[in-house]
Amino acid sequence: MDVTQVEGKLRESMKVHSVSEVDQIPFDSFEEIQDLYKQHKLIVKCAFVSNVVEAFGPKNLQVIYAILLGSPTLAMILSIIFAIYWSNYYLLIGIPLSLLSGFMTNPGIMRGIGTKSFYILLIFLIVSLYNHNITMIFLLGLYLITNSLLIFSRKMNASVMTKAIMSSELVLLFYVLKGDAFVERR
Repeated sequence: MDVTQVEGKLRESMKVHSVSEVDQIPFDSFEEIQDLYKQHKLIVKCAFVSNVVEAFGPKNLQVIYAILLGSPTLAMILSIIFAIYWSNYYLLIGIPLSLLSGFMTNPGIMRGIGTKSFYILLIFLIVSLYNHNITMIFLLGLYLITNSLLIFSRKMNASVMTKAIMSSELVLLFYVLKGDAFVERR
């Protein structure tokens, strides 16, 4: 969907149509926000909203995004296939690890233990490679790859959302009023 199509729907459903009408936005106009953004003097914070890429992203990003979000499911399927093929049922631990990788990409957790655990597990992966421990290589690699892909999908989502709210005043208002976006001076 195009931003102009979304604007038409928002114009009909929203009571507020200007940045100057909203107390939550400390700016006089949308043009001022855009100028500050272009000058890198504006902080834009976006919450994870699941349908932003589908709503505002080009088709190629939508496909990539769907693949990235499907990576935990693919990891679970690979765990099952390789556990059966190699008759190594420890590989089934990849199923909860795939779910855990999604949980660990939550921004609140990433700021806390998420990043530290990622690097610790990366060190364990290197040690496992050195020791030729195939089971640990598979499980740690599966977790780290899935986690990385999900982090990338979050960053892609934030990038698409930032671009959308910087291109349309109504989209900015919609997400700010919902509490999914926040803008302030640097």
